[in-house]
Amino acid sequence: MHDPAVAGGPDDFLRSGGAVNEEPVHSTFRLLEALATASRPMSDTAAATLLGLEEPDARDLVLELEQRGFLRRDPSTGYLRLGHRAVGLGIRARGAEALRVHTWPELVALSRALDTSVQLGLYDQGDLLYLAEAHPRTLGPGRERLANLRAPAFCVSPGRMLLAHQPSHEVDRVLGRRLPAYTDHTITDADRLREELSRTRERGYAINRESWRRGVSGVACAVRDHAGAVIGAVAICIEESRFDGRPDGPLVRRLSEATSRLSGHDLSAPSEPLRAVIPA
Repeated sequence: MHDPAVAGGPDDFLRSGGAVNEEPVHSTFRLLEALATASRPMSDTAAATLLGLEEPDARDLVLELEQRGFLRRDPSTGYLRLGHRAVGLGIRARGAEALRVHTWPELVALSRALDTSVQLGLYDQGDLLYLAEAHPRTLGPGRERLANLRAPAFCVSPGRMLLAHQPSHEVDRVLGRRLPAYTDHTITDADRLREELSRTRERGYAINRESWRRGVSGVACAVRDHAGAVIGAVAICIEESRFDGRPDGPLVRRLSEATSRLSGHDLSAPSEPLRAVIPA
């Protein structure tokens, strides 16, 4: 089934929580987009002209972006280029799209076979970032409903699967903060969550029993790249009344088979241009 909680989410989790000054945001994107498509570095004067700002004002924005790693100076000319963080975002976005395209047929097949929702997600700084959802009754326009939405990694099955494979310092960071309870079944004790993550690594799949939304449970397995690194997780989201977390049960068995087929591929250099199979 589709988990309405993920799409709607608790208000205190999904709300941005305040107004945003749009002018510097627009200027930032305009400058980054221009540099991404430019054939050569850009001077400070050209950047100010592009943004319609006085040079001192443009310089403040440029300095902020330099300090954050989104811009850098060409060592020979002092002109502006994209920084490592901007380049990294582009690489990651392409990698996420490659993973989404690669996994989509399996998501659809699994969703139809089990008559329930099947989701794909990535780990992002303590959150589970949903890339796609296949549902047997909404494989047309509704298939992208979860794309780019988030849930706390510690209380959803794909998030737990991915958190279990994060470095210890990242696990400490996530579990060291206040963990809110979204239902009566949410585990908020750090020690219990560490035990759950340990069990997840040992058995090779993660489970969620109504931790995020009452009446909705899930099971997730990892997708690994050609080097064996965990790059994403596929999860079955299903009514609690239909949940079966046994290793030899139909949910775990089918999911394990699907993620085994999806794993072991090098998605960093696709042989053909990627197509937007799922609108984002």
